[in-house]
Amino acid sequence: MEDPGRNPLLMVFDRRLTVTTDSQEDAKKRPVSALLATVFGVLGFPCLVPLAPFAAIACAHVAFRGIKRSGSDAGRELATIGLVAGYLGILLHVAVFSVVIFPSLRYQFATLGKPMSHEFTLQLEPDSSKAAGKDPAVNRVKEVVSARLKRANIGHKISVQPPDTLVVRVAQGRSVPLEKLREMIVAPGLLEFRLVHKDNGKLTDRLFEKQAAPPGYHIERINYDRLYVRDESTNMPPGDLASFAARDPDYEFMLETCMEKGMRAYRPYYVERRPELAGDTIEDADVGVGYTGAPHVRIRFNPDSAKRFEAVTAAHAPQDQGTSTTPGYRQLAIVFDGVLISAPRIMSRIHGGEAIIEGSTITMADATRLAEILPSGSLPCPVKVVEEKSLR
Repeated sequence: MEDPGRNPLLMVFDRRLTVTTDSQEDAKKRPVSALLATVFGVLGFPCLVPLAPFAAIACAHVAFRGIKRSGSDAGRELATIGLVAGYLGILLHVAVFSVVIFPSLRYQFATLGKPMSHEFTLQLEPDSSKAAGKDPAVNRVKEVVSARLKRANIGHKISVQPPDTLVVRVAQGRSVPLEKLREMIVAPGLLEFRLVHKDNGKLTDRLFEKQAAPPGYHIERINYDRLYVRDESTNMPPGDLASFAARDPDYEFMLETCMEKGMRAYRPYYVERRPELAGDTIEDADVGVGYTGAPHVRIRFNPDSAKRFEAVTAAHAPQDQGTSTTPGYRQLAIVFDGVLISAPRIMSRIHGGEAIIEGSTITMADATRLAEILPSGSLPCPVKVVEEKSLR
């Protein structure tokens, strides 16, 4: 509201001063806004900066407003260039999104929730004569692999390409790593029960007294016991145990992995090469947890193997004086795919056709793996993956 007592000449001078000040501010903003419009337009047009076209249009409008209010054309060319470049940049962004980004997003949403499939091409070893039975080895391999994948609830499809090739396509869920799939398919799956040498304690003590250790290991005393420990500092892989301390052709030198005082150590055993039970002996297996919280695998033998297992334990259990053929305790080594899992003492006759596989280093993943592989049987011959690829 204007002051009625104020001098009219001063009021006119104030209005002119205000207009002049506004024009000067517009004159300062106009070239800067026009220049910014051009810069943002140039940056946004080739899609270098996603929001640059919008900034160019905003700066151009600021510049044009200043031009309109001041009546001067200074900066109009730059503002026009920025405005045009801004709109062209938006159009280019839309085109890029429609042609490049949107199809990719549509594909991702279309395949969301659908597991990838992975294809393995397997080849039997050249000499498949190791496979027992009249049925071709490739057919037996197909049965075993299919049973393993089915037991693990993994969708699959297997095709045979005679004479020695299989193509296994599996649905690879997010929770099934490729390493697990690969191992499940190619693992021999051979479970063996072998007797430990009756003088194993004396034989291993002799090794320790001579300071004899396999390549890549050294001897340490842990909990009043002498064990082997890996030479982790040298990064040298373990040596060939089969050729170490091989004195008797009927026995094999093996190491059982154990945990002592939080340290991974290895207990030596001389194990008979001839198994008491081997091959497809397991009818079922499931994972359990013992009273210490450690996982184990409870296995159930088929009828023939159950009788054989009972006879072996009866023959070497000191409590069964009527049937025991050896004094003292004997140990029965449990060997899976050539690796010694454990060597428990035979305390008594075991009947009922069930047994438990446990060890101090067996994890829940190890137990699950055994439970998935053992009931499906062992492969009749070695196989190898010659090709693999991921598919949708």
